Amino acid sequence: PIAGRIFHVRTLHQPQDVHGCNLLFVSSENARRESALLNSLHGLPILTVGENDEFLAAGGMICFRLDGDHVRFDINLAAAKSSGLHISSRLLLLATHVQRTVADARGGR
Repeated sequence: PIAGRIFHVRTLHQPQDVHGCNLLFVSSENARRESALLNSLHGLPILTVGENDEFLAAGGMICFRLDGDHVRFDINLAAAKSSGLHISSRLLLLATHVQRTVADARGGR
């Protein structure tokens, strides 16, 4: 339990195994299947978190990365909104980059 809530960690082998998930972490080891997995989750209220450089462009919501000795993160706000999720303004302020539109996520600022 964390803050009175019970968390379960599962390893998923198939995209349909996400039933009941609120958060899905996609490791860099799964980068090859990342795009198909994120497409299968489009519109579902599941927070997607990853660590691959192309994660946000593929439709992921939060991407962690190392910057020297620090862990930083970027947010794809458009992807979160399209799944009906709200990212708090406090978290947005802590992010290094916030991509607000689909064009931003693809690098088309």
